[in-house]
Amino acid sequence: MMLITKLINLKVEYCSLTQLGYALASAEARTIQMRNIELNNWSPLAEQVLHLAKNHAREHGHKIISTGHLLAGLCRLGQGSHVEPLRKQGFDESKCLAEADEIARQQATGVQGELDYSDALIGVAQRAQEIARRLDHKYVGTEQLALALLQAGDEVGSLLANSYKLDANRLELDILNELGSNEDPIRRFARLVLFVAQRDHATDLVMAPASGGGTAIRECDPAPNIGGPRRGQKKPQAQERAERDA
Repeated sequence: MMLITKLINLKVEYCSLTQLGYALASAEARTIQMRNIELNNWSPLAEQVLHLAKNHAREHGHKIISTGHLLAGLCRLGQGSHVEPLRKQGFDESKCLAEADEIARQQATGVQGELDYSDALIGVAQRAQEIARRLDHKYVGTEQLALALLQAGDEVGSLLANSYKLDANRLELDILNELGSNEDPIRRFARLVLFVAQRDHATDLVMAPASGGGTAIRECDPAPNIGGPRRGQKKPQAQERAERDA
């Protein structure tokens, strides 16, 4: 009986050590993965956001760097191409920082071991890279991180979309306006038309005076088709039936 008990204890210890080894290897793999992402053309400000997120986790004794910490880092930074577009939609960094603190605390609850990146954070970093490629940007900046957090699909994404009513499509357009403020207006308009044409939903663009001078591009609902559909556009089925019956 004693021999069986010892064997059981040895098996339990072996399983615990094996699980610990898997956990350490997984944490190291995530660190390497995140480091490779960070080295792939991140702007100095974007790197600073991640650095602030790490410090935020350490200051609070958390063992995981999550999307809540990244949002806190973005709020703490207070500069970058994301700032004005977010503020236009009513975003408040100081208020959001307290809410990001609470989300980060919840995400870190029960996590033990060495400081590690969460899978959700790595997913946001990868999404930021995809957004940068789609917008034809050569780097990942704070604006791509803000867009990726808004589309995160977790507590952070819910906070930004529901509490602050942020709209990803409008934010993208405002960011492109912010980045192209020194560009020739006609060239910028043409580039934004091409960008909007790649979306799944119909929309129109208009050029309007900007509050700080110059011009800004604004998105609006498509104008009604007066006098029939546009060239290449099908008529509504109800209209086709009415014309046949006539």
